[in-house]
Amino acid sequence: MIGDQNGIVGAMDSLPIAKAVEISRVDNGEIVKDMRLIVADGKNVKVLSDHYKIVQHKEALLPIVEGLGDRKYMFSMWHTHKRAVVDLMTAKAEGIYFGFRVMNSCDGTSALRYDLFSKGETSEKRQESEKVVTIWGWRETCSNGQKIMIPLAWREVVREVEYQQIHRLLAEHKRILHNKKAEKELTGIGYLVEAMVLLEKPLGRIIKLAQKEKIEALEFAEKLIEKYIGKRYVKKVMEQWENEEQSAWGLYQCVTNVGSHGYKDTTKNTIISNAAILLDGLLRNRETVEKEIALMAVAK
Repeated sequence: MIGDQNGIVGAMDSLPIAKAVEISRVDNGEIVKDMRLIVADGKNVKVLSDHYKIVQHKEALLPIVEGLGDRKYMFSMWHTHKRAVVDLMTAKAEGIYFGFRVMNSCDGTSALRYDLFSKGETSEKRQESEKVVTIWGWRETCSNGQKIMIPLAWREVVREVEYQQIHRLLAEHKRILHNKKAEKELTGIGYLVEAMVLLEKPLGRIIKLAQKEKIEALEFAEKLIEKYIGKRYVKKVMEQWENEEQSAWGLYQCVTNVGSHGYKDTTKNTIISNAAILLDGLLRNRETVEKEIALMAVAK
């Protein structure tokens, strides 16, 4: 579901309501009722302790939306029976609305969390000290979902001054988030939105670099899709490729276009996430990617 700030509260009303059903077990011959079966969207989620407190999706997400105030933004929302996912796109660069992802779960994991940093998802192993910011978005011209990773230490993309400002804002948001008070949440969102605005120029630079990164060999493009996205998607992506610019950016958009149309939300999310890894590899680690593709050909 895609919409703007005027429709988000109404959209949250469509999110599933979780319920706890009391269940019994036998312990040393006695009936014990200390567990609950969590049910949502007509499906069983998980058996949890009766100490577990359900935080409904709307209850968790509404303070964040309220924290955005009168700002104009776009949102994307989807859910499974276990969680709700909302992308709040508060900034725009090169025709892409982008922002941050928030998720709420009812399966015993941490209820509300932000998907701000990539962990183990980039194209190569990195030092733990390097922050890779994940932005989620929507491309207006073709309604493609977008996920792009921005390494804050990549000086070709993020200037030193920008890094210092973005790092400070994200650190302040994290500090306030750990305060665990709802009224503090409203303040923390402001820092996060400011950070997204400062990421507009770095995102624009990544897009320009991706447009310059040419991919001329058809077979190489096919192998990239097979490696990062999956062999069964090669034909569909390459049908799009014929009408796109022969670059890393063009291939990335072909993948996100295929993933954004005709698949359920969980599959769409996986394809778009893998597209982000593909793009990161082509821009920062192409030599290694080419070697891996060559080894794939030899193995066959």
